[in-house]
Amino acid sequence: MGAWLNRDKLSLRFNAEKAKEYIGYSLPFVVSGLVMQLSEVIGRWQIKHAFTDEGISMAMVGTYSIGNRISGFLLLLVNVFQLSWVPYLFNIAKLPNAKVIYANMLRLYLVGFGTVLFGIVLFRHELIAFFAPAYSQTYDLIVLLLFSVFIKSIQYVSTPGLILDKSSKHIAIAAFPSMLVNVVAGAILVHLIGLEGVAIGSLLGAIVWISYTTYHSQKKLALPFDVVFILRFVVLLFLLIALAYLFDYLLPVITVLSVSLKTAWFLLCAVAAYLYIRKRLWLGNIHLD
Repeated sequence: MGAWLNRDKLSLRFNAEKAKEYIGYSLPFVVSGLVMQLSEVIGRWQIKHAFTDEGISMAMVGTYSIGNRISGFLLLLVNVFQLSWVPYLFNIAKLPNAKVIYANMLRLYLVGFGTVLFGIVLFRHELIAFFAPAYSQTYDLIVLLLFSVFIKSIQYVSTPGLILDKSSKHIAIAAFPSMLVNVVAGAILVHLIGLEGVAIGSLLGAIVWISYTTYHSQKKLALPFDVVFILRFVVLLFLLIALAYLFDYLLPVITVLSVSLKTAWFLLCAVAAYLYIRKRLWLGNIHLD
């Protein structure tokens, strides 16, 4: 399918100049991916060696892996979005209001995927009961890992400057301080608070990652991000998460009533998010100005 859609750009003749351009742009992504994978491996190593009992240490590694898999639902959806958004980002680059569209896409990301994050947090007990009933201790871990994925993935909408300028080197550079913070914080905190310490290290690494890449993207292409809206969103999201914890405290057992109430609550939030996003979309074209 990919070959057919790009048939006008395919040729049997090797183009060294194009190959050099593509490799030069793609290599930093390979480097950052390897660094991030190394960070994950080190995180599991830290967990394994933080507990003296081998049986407990392996169980903790398994628990962390379950947390990663549940939070991976959000990452899967973000990756689908990214595959659609980046080509569109290039297509609208020459529009007079392109900067406004790029800046407001951050709003849509926060509202849309923030709703997904909240939904996973709200139903994390049910998800664990269905997929891994023996790992109930992952409830708090999942929340931290979800925020790590959510924050790190903001780069897809906060770094148009790097994407359009093809300055992918900053993606690779950001991976190293991100990994350093992740590993050091995880090494310290895992001995103090257990598994959640490694997840907090991952979260801090994500914050470093997004801060570095967004800063350098803004130097390339300054976008008018709505800081007030972002702050309001953060407050609202944390309030919803706090209420989800309160709900779990009041109704700790999974019952038809608890699931029904959660479903109604989530649908209300999802409809509100949908109406907000739809207000800024029109016939498939972003209508944000």
